[in-house]
Amino acid sequence: SGFIQIPLKTVKIIKDDKDRSAQMIYNYIIKSKKYENKLAADSILFYGNSKDKITHVALALNENLMIEAGNGSRHCKTRKEAARRDARVRIIPIKKNYIASLFVPYNLE
Repeated sequence: SGFIQIPLKTVKIIKDDKDRSAQMIYNYIIKSKKYENKLAADSILFYGNSKDKITHVALALNENLMIEAGNGSRHCKTRKEAARRDARVRIIPIKKNYIASLFVPYNLE
């Protein structure tokens, strides 16, 4: 989720430096009521068992590809641990069957 916070802060969707989990990012955007539910370039993709159990977040590059920080976890804090887990930023096909929710947020200024 830290990876996705960088572009959200850059475009001022998130306006502070608070570290948020994927669930917290989802709740923040839902509360704003400034988004569209659609899959497009710049959609934020939320993965989890339900909208109350979001565990991962990624950014759609288009309708087929996403960029994510994958294979890590909130406990992955060192390069050694990241290497052990094969954690990295990667571009992969969107896993459409596992999306719990998605939005294209508006600027929240």
